[in-house]
Order: sequence, then structure tokens, then C-alpha cells
Amino acid sequence: MDKNVEIKNDIKNENENEKVKEIINKKVNDHLIENNNINNKKPDFYVLIYNIGKSKNLGTLIRSASAFNCKKILVLGSNKKILKSFFGSQGTVKKMDFVFFETIEELKKYCNDNTITICGIEIGGKSEAIHRHKFQGNTLFVLGNEGSGMNDKQKKLCDEFVYIPQYSDKTGSLNVAIAASIIFHHYAIWADYKESEFKEEKYCVNVNYEGKEGNDKLVLNDGCDKDDCLEEMNEELNKIDI
Repeated sequence: MDKNVEIKNDIKNENENEKVKEIINKKVNDHLIENNNINNKKPDFYVLIYNIGKSKNLGTLIRSASAFNCKKILVLGSNKKILKSFFGSQGTVKKMDFVFFETIEELKKYCNDNTITICGIEIGGKSEAIHRHKFQGNTLFVLGNEGSGMNDKQKKLCDEFVYIPQYSDKTGSLNVAIAASIIFHHYAIWADYKESEFKEEKYCVNVNYEGKEGNDKLVLNDGCDKDDCLEEMNEELNKIDI
């Protein structure tokens, strides 16, 4: 076969392959949009950033929140040193919506206006096992610190509490991001979210999606250690009266 004919055939095949890829990608994106539209009609959950001490945990937390269809991340306090480059978020920070509140009153009003129940994740007290708990609708999840759990101010904020039962005496509690992931999964099942599309061993990702709210307020503090920044933010939050 003539060499020029071979080259033309190769180019033709490449173009056809690209067209097939475009068609497949369009179908996948259409499915993703359809799933989002279905889930947008169902109850929403939110996560409050407050009193978490490790940037790695916060990054993983945001990644899990994204996976289970968290509506928005709420951030309390005047210090907005939330870092764009949280380790473990796998780029999901850029796709998440953030809402910032200067005062606890603003946060409570937002929850009231959007019919959001505030649910603390904590062991003991009035807390109910997650597999027995019946959610009421839109829910904001509040998590405790990795070492000390929820402080009194966080507890005062909550309308209800849930916990994850453990079945051995080998550890006193779960990692905060792991605990949150389990709770988020339970909520997603309760809310009857439509499962996302997956291909081979991974779920399909909408690469074009970007957070629409508050993402531009995220601050990258190059001169500040990430965990130190979180500690400073938490110290300012502890000055807020609830």
C-alpha cells in the first residue's frame, strides 16, 4: 500500500477515535448532569468547619463531603485562613461551595432560613446511634476536634447528636474524617441520592465543574504552616459567644 495512503488512513482512524471519545464523554457528562438534577431535588447536607486541628483531616473531610454530595461547606469566624491546598482533598476544594459567617447569629439565621437541622457528631450524652437515627431533612453536620471532641460551644449549637457504634476495645474513637465519611454515607442513603456513574474502577468526574460560591475567598497562606493556621483560626472562633 502506498505510504501516503497509509498515513491518510491513520489520520482518518485517529479522527474517528476522537469523535467516539467525544460522544462517550458527552454521554457521561449528560448522565452526571442528570444525576445532579435528580439529587438537587432531595434533602441537602452541609458541613461546618470549626475546631478541626489537622489540615490533612480537613482535606480528606472535604473530599468525602464532595463524594457524598454535600451541598456546601459553612465556615464560621472572621479569620478565613482556609487553605486552597489542603492535603488530601484531591482537588475537590475547587469544586465545593463555601459560605462564610462572621457571627454565630448569622450562621443560625442561615440554618433557620434554609430549614437546616444542626447535628453534632459525638459519642455519649443524648447522642443516638447513626443506624437508628431518623433525619428530619436538610442537615448541617458539626464535628469535634481530633483530640478533645466537641467543645461546649459546639454542643450548644446543635439540635441533635449522632454517633458511630464501635465493636471492640482497641481504640477510643475513629479519625474525624473517617467518622464524618461514615455519617455522610448514612445520610446519602437516607436522602436516597442517585448513585453517580462509574467507569471501570473509578467514578466519573465532571472536570468542568467549579464551586460557584465563596471559593474566591479561600486564602492560600504561603508563609503559614497549615496546622498553625487552623489552630489560629480555632482560637479566634473560641472567642465567639454562642
